[in-house]
Formats: sequence, structure tokens, C-alpha cells
Amino acid sequence: MTAHRDLKKLIRDRKARTGESYTAARAHVMRQRATLLGLPDEMPSSEPAPPVDAAVLKVNQQSARVRILGEDGQVTFRSGDAWQVVPGHLVTLSVERRWTWKGDAYASGRIENARIDVTRLGLECASVGKTCERGEAGPGERESPAHATASSNPTMKTRDWRRTNLTGCFARS
Repeated sequence: MTAHRDLKKLIRDRKARTGESYTAARAHVMRQRATLLGLPDEMPSSEPAPPVDAAVLKVNQQSARVRILGEDGQVTFRSGDAWQVVPGHLVTLSVERRWTWKGDAYASGRIENARIDVTRLGLECASVGKTCERGEAGPGERESPAHATASSNPTMKTRDWRRTNLTGCFARS
């Protein structure tokens, strides 16, 4: 037996009477039903959410793991243009939908602006040289032999970007 047979009949009757699509007819019937029962309107508001800034932590082909500034936790942001950003970028997100699945936060929408804004992220500038001020290799950097330098060997990299993990960065203080 069909579930909610009476509700479906009301929707189909409105569809036949008004000529609107089933989805539009259902929206009207559900709004009328909510008003009669004194329930809050179940339709999402038509005005878009304001854009938010977020720090990019990790990037895949269709999504980016971000930390929205001013919020706790991380969000997987799904977007077709996620491949254009890299970890460390500060992005402005136009969020169209948010949800939680199996305890993880997700959102979808568009990435409007990608930039590097060191002061907004609350970071201090650091040198990108081979060694830190202490004379040791910095995190994500490799020690190079004393006889080989980046200038004598153009293929030698002083920074191994594949090992850089920004997931622990951008923690709220």
C-alpha cells in the first residue's frame, strides 16, 4: 500500500488544477499543511546565505577540507572548482547547502575568492630558506648534503611540499 496516499492525492489534484509541476504543487500543499497544523514552514528560505571565509586544509578533485573562520571543527566543502585552491589559501565560500553525514560536516557551493592572507590567518611570516633560525631543518624540509646546494643542483628541492600537512594548522586559540 502506498504511504501517505491522501497527501499524494492532494498534490496530484493541485497539479491537475493549476498545471504546475509535481514538485511545485507539493511545496504549496506542504506549506498549507504546515500553516493549518501550526508547524514552522519547512521550505528553506530563498535568500542565499552570506559568504564566509575559510582556511583550506586539504584538497581533492571535487572537494576541499576547510576550517570556516569563527566556527569550530572542519567541513568538507564540495565544489567543482575545488581543484583551483591549495592548502594554506584563504577562500570566500558561497555556501548553498550544509549537512552532516556519519558525524562529519559537509557543505556545497562555490568558491568565490582564493587568496593568501597571512594576517587574517593569524600567522607569522617565516623564511623559506633551507634552515630555521636555530640552524635546523624546518618542518617539511629535508637536510641536504653539505657539498650539494640548491644552486649547484637545480633539481634539488629544499622544501618537500608533499609532506606538508596543514590539517593541524589554523587551530583556534
